[in-house]
Amino acid sequence: MKRKNFLWILPYFPYPILSGGNVRVFNLIKHLSEDYDIHLISFIEEGVSDDDINEVSKYCASLKTVRREQREGPLPMIFQCYDTLAMREALRDALKGKYAFVQIDFLTMAHYARLVRELTRAPLVFTEHDVSWLDFEKCFHNRHLDERARYAEWVRIVKEADKLYDLFDLVITVSERDAEIISGRYPGKRVAAVPTGTDCTHYAYKEPADNTDLIYTGHYVHYPNVDAVNYILKKILPAVEKKIPGIKFYIAGSAGEKVFGNLNKENIIVTGTVDNLLDSLRLAGIFVAPVTMGIGIRGKILEAMAAGLPVVTTSTGAEGIGGEPGVHLLTSDSPEGFAAEVIKLASDKNLRRELSANGRKFVEEKYDWSKRAEELKKIYAGL
Repeated sequence: MKRKNFLWILPYFPYPILSGGNVRVFNLIKHLSEDYDIHLISFIEEGVSDDDINEVSKYCASLKTVRREQREGPLPMIFQCYDTLAMREALRDALKGKYAFVQIDFLTMAHYARLVRELTRAPLVFTEHDVSWLDFEKCFHNRHLDERARYAEWVRIVKEADKLYDLFDLVITVSERDAEIISGRYPGKRVAAVPTGTDCTHYAYKEPADNTDLIYTGHYVHYPNVDAVNYILKKILPAVEKKIPGIKFYIAGSAGEKVFGNLNKENIIVTGTVDNLLDSLRLAGIFVAPVTMGIGIRGKILEAMAAGLPVVTTSTGAEGIGGEPGVHLLTSDSPEGFAAEVIKLASDKNLRRELSANGRKFVEEKYDWSKRAEELKKIYAGL
């Protein structure tokens, strides 16, 4: 296949891998670079090193990073905080070139579609990482505001997004359910689902041992992860401890030490940012994910299943994955039911082994990143 080039626009630098969005973007960059010349423009946050930039550069034909500096403006807050003169200038310069298509990831960057449309006739692709913004109750944006102010801002987000969606030639979603939601909202819009995946080679399988300690992983700058951990601490762990004294709960992932560092004690361990999340997963025997916000596939659950950890989650957490409750994972939406499932799993080694083996096989067959990249290449070819 003749190599094509495309411009990829991101709000977060994809390395180091600290969040689910980073996992998806970095793995797709690696696999897509086999057939495409990728020209990447991304905002860059504090903590990204030259080595991190070099790691991504290996897979890009060109790479431009932009420091994010907020400025006043009329856009809804989630757009305005990613609208900078430096990014606009970088895009104007990049769009002097010719591309097979231009791709924008994440709703926070969608407003740049107007500028792209002004400067090129290349097809415009948008990757929608989370459609929860369409539901006020599930929307995680602006949770620092009181309910009245958050609702007013949510209305502004939806109105602006409706205008922006008219500009996209193709919308890629991270789950089949997300694709259904977007198609229902925007009839006639071309929508394709390329579900989130995982790296089955990196997350090597290990059969469950006698360890029944609990773990949750996440990027704790992202509010839904903070909410999930608080749910575990307040509503799940106390009930489990009554039946299983001494059980430990690991809070693993980036910025965990900043949010939960004061909770470190004998049975609650905050690992903070780690170089290899697999090392953290090996500390525990059961992955707990009482996710109540957001929509789509949770990469953290796929990683846990790939590594061999049996999973207990909610219907929201399991949504989009397609696994069968009781076969690939366990689910419950009530605190009492969730705690009961954890206790049942911790008390039954055979059940842990069964869910572990079934979960790994399921992820291998459906969610490895190499398969996801091939699906995306076929979709790009259709442009």
